[in-house]
Amino acid sequence: MKRLTCERSKADPCLFFKWDKKYGLIVWLTWIDDKLCIAHPETVDSQKEEMKTHFECDDVGEVKDYIGCKVDFDREEGSVKFTQPVLVRSLSDEFEDIEQGENPLTPMKPGDILTKCEEESFKLEAERHSRYRTGVGKLLYLAKHSRPDIANAVRELSRHAHCPGKRCACALDIGRSDSNYATDKDTRRSVTGTVVYLNDAPIVFGSVTQTHVTLSVTEAGLAAGVSLVQDMMYVYRIMKSMELQVQLPMLVEMDNSGAKDLANSWSVGGRTRHVDVRMYFLRELKEDGLISIKHVAGSANEADIFTKNVDAVSLHKHVEQLCGKDGLYESLKKKS
Repeated sequence: MKRLTCERSKADPCLFFKWDKKYGLIVWLTWIDDKLCIAHPETVDSQKEEMKTHFECDDVGEVKDYIGCKVDFDREEGSVKFTQPVLVRSLSDEFEDIEQGENPLTPMKPGDILTKCEEESFKLEAERHSRYRTGVGKLLYLAKHSRPDIANAVRELSRHAHCPGKRCACALDIGRSDSNYATDKDTRRSVTGTVVYLNDAPIVFGSVTQTHVTLSVTEAGLAAGVSLVQDMMYVYRIMKSMELQVQLPMLVEMDNSGAKDLANSWSVGGRTRHVDVRMYFLRELKEDGLISIKHVAGSANEADIFTKNVDAVSLHKHVEQLCGKDGLYESLKKKS
């Protein structure tokens, strides 16, 4: 890439860039032996030809699929849509022997929480256990790249991959920051849900069981806020590494008033002394003018679907914001 006079991003080693005086930013992304060039149309062809002088390459033209994702451009709307039809078909074929009913309105039953299977008679036999792990593995890849709406359900399923019960298998078959306090009934750990936007487009999202037990709803919300800001700072560093400007402060929205107030003040003591590292992390970024922390109503927080299995109305309300208009959900909304 140095021969193409490209500079490696200090934030991401797989991202290279340079600036053209006439056409602006040129970006190269690398994924093992795949290379993706993003630039003004007038410069893409010349960049590819220059790449061919250094490497033996196959030019596949405009990107239509990348790392297992189908890529569709709508230039009138100015949007890009990622789908994974091949993986969906693979899932369908893998479980075609299972009786299928009507399409469910939600990925999992609203309010449902899977728990550890203790009874031997309810544990899956070896063959079904293997199929369960295969299905969860494919769902994880699907949720990671194109289906944020199923992220929380898949997180729950993956937690039981080592020893799933029959109830887990049934759940598999129907297949901003937020936190859900002490959700896991086996460990009493809370769940973190986050989504990061860039120019109003969701680019990073997550549904993760927290790595430690929190002692209050406020502490759980604070931990979720820290996870969100870590992702935001990564995106910030990528933008700055390419010499792009970022409007500051970046807006952090939480639906937990207590966590928001703690991050916005310098008070310490009482039941929050043990979480001062997280508070100082957010406070210092706020003092440096990098972030601004505000409250958002829970009903308006789409990260809610990453922390719990919500009802159909709540799910469908946020799907369009995260996934764009989806034909399946549009038809399901009419039924609900």
